Order: sequence, then C-alpha cells, then structure tokens
Amino acid sequence: LYLVANSHHHGAQRTFALDGFRWVEWLKGDRFDYPPDYHPSHVAAGAFGLIRGETQRVRVFFDQTVARVVRRRRWHPTQRIRKVDGGIEVTMDVAGIVEVRNWVLGFGDKALVLEPATLRADIATELRRAADRYDK
Repeated sequence: LYLVANSHHHGAQRTFALDGFRWVEWLKGDRFDYPPDYHPSHVAAGAFGLIRGETQRVRVFFDQTVARVVRRRRWHPTQRIRKVDGGIEVTMDVAGIVEVRNWVLGFGDKALVLEPATLRADIATELRRAADRYDK
C-alpha cells in the first residue's frame, strides 16, 4: 500500500510506502482540501507502476514458455502484443522504466529486451553480475 502526499521536506508531492512508516498520529478533526488540479489517476499516469519518469518505447520478446502468462494480463494501457517466431513481442510506451526493469528480470532467460538500448544494457549487466555470484 502507498500514500500519495505533499512532502514538506521535499516541497513536492511524493509517494510513500506505508510499510516504511515508523510512527503515525491521527489528528482528530484536522482536514485538508485537495488541490483543484489534483486527481488520483494522474499520480502514476503512463507509468508501468508507481515510479514515473521519461516516456520511452519498450519492446520485450518473451519466449513461448511464458507467452501465455504474459498475454493473460494487461500490464500497461499502451501495450500491444504480437506473435513472433518462438514467442511474443510486447510493445508499450511507458513513463519511466525502473519497474519495467524488475518485471523483465522476473522472467529470467525467458525475456529479452529489444528496446530501449539503455534498458537492454542495464539488464545484461545485472544478469552478468548475478551469474558471476553463482560461478564462484
């Protein structure tokens, strides 16, 4: 669970994980008004999850052993899935790729990032480091 709130410390709206709170006090009778331009749907608009960033085209190949699992769910409003030789290709335009990275890594060797090149390189580096730990 997450809480979206104005952070006086950061001077901006932030998303906080509730399990990170150490202490909470209920201020009975206190209230606030939503800013006129606030709408909950805008908090993560375009993001793959909650963490927003620059919008980028993401293309990922999934081999046929996980294709059914990937097809079964709507991962992002812009996703397009097409069948290709040996599996499927998922294309989407996401606002931030931090959570896409973790999603792809969760499929291990059954997924291959086709674009963007930066995400592909980042995942390749992560997988090499992981494999090196097992080779020792």
